[in-house]
Amino acid sequence: MNTTNQNLKILIIDDEVIVREVLLAMLEVLGYSALLAENGLVGLELFKQEHSQIVFTDLLLPNMSGEEIIIQLRQLDQNVFIVAISGFALEEIGSDANLQKPFTQEQLQAVLDLAKQHFSQP
Repeated sequence: MNTTNQNLKILIIDDEVIVREVLLAMLEVLGYSALLAENGLVGLELFKQEHSQIVFTDLLLPNMSGEEIIIQLRQLDQNVFIVAISGFALEEIGSDANLQKPFTQEQLQAVLDLAKQHFSQP
């Protein structure tokens, strides 16, 4: 699988516009693009349509928790790389990586490096 930055499909699920836009801008600086969803229902629908490989999801969302989203994403695709993002300390919730807000460009890059390793494994 070719995992160059442009070929990785990324989805961001967060109800805060500023978080979605800042994360998208950070990804673009690193050479990535992403789809944006304002809640879990929209996010899951986009995931089904676009088959994203990496999903960043907030944990506190309207209409569906981040944990519920993670469970449903895993049911749809066991290989999806899920990054939980939250303003609170994160516990183990079934994600592949966690980012606590606010996070730095370096922390984001480290998570993306983990995702690339995930996809480069046989």
